[in-house]
Order: sequence, then structure tokens, then C-alpha cells
Amino acid sequence: MLHKYRAWDKKNKKWIGNGSLDYLCVCEDVVVLVQYVPSCGGYAPKLVRQLTNAETDNLEIVAWTGRHDKNLKEIYEGDIIKVPYGLMVVKDFIRDSYFIGKLQEKWTLTDELICRELEVIGNTYENPELLEG
Repeated sequence: MLHKYRAWDKKNKKWIGNGSLDYLCVCEDVVVLVQYVPSCGGYAPKLVRQLTNAETDNLEIVAWTGRHDKNLKEIYEGDIIKVPYGLMVVKDFIRDSYFIGKLQEKWTLTDELICRELEVIGNTYENPELLEG
């Protein structure tokens, strides 16, 4: 599985790097965020942002689950998912499993469930109002 990330800038309330990062490196006192971009028939790394560890206090890093919803949209931690009986939030990476849940309910993401039923409709960072009421 590819490791992909998103980084939410809590201070400026926006995703860094158009909402998708291909590489995240924490090296001593520096955090490097990278995207791969098309280049000469292949892909080349492009530095999106380099931050000090202190600057990362304003970031919320979320990981791609390795799964897609019924529309083939990538599902990340913090995404709000529409299921036949309501809305749930993707959370809790535990031993290579992501869970969706609301209150005390928890369900493991499975290929069968994803392909047939789930749809990403937003996320907890940009669309918290979807979870109200």
C-alpha cells in the first residue's frame, strides 16, 4: 500500500499541498512534506513545505486508509462518510485497520463495505457542521 497523507493547517484552516502528500519525513528538527509530480515520463519529488518541529504544532497530519469509497475517492482519517443508516467518521488506526464510528459504534473498513456502500461527503476539518444535530 502506498503511504499518503494530508496535512491540515489549523492556523490558516486549509490543506497544505492541495490536500495530498506522498511523503512525510521527520528528520531531527525538520519535517519535510513532499508530493510526486509528473516529470520526463515519470514522477519526481517536489518539496511542498519544510517545517521546524515547532511549526508542526499547527498541523494535523492524517493518513490515507488505502481504501476508496464507492466513487473511487480516497478515504483519509477524519473523513465523514455517508452510510445507509447515517454518517460516520474515519478514525483510529490500529494494527493496519481503520475504523469508522459515531459515538460507541465501530466498524472496520472492508473492501466489500467500501465498494458498495460508503461515500465520502466531507471531513471533520472543512465540514464539521455535517456532524451537528
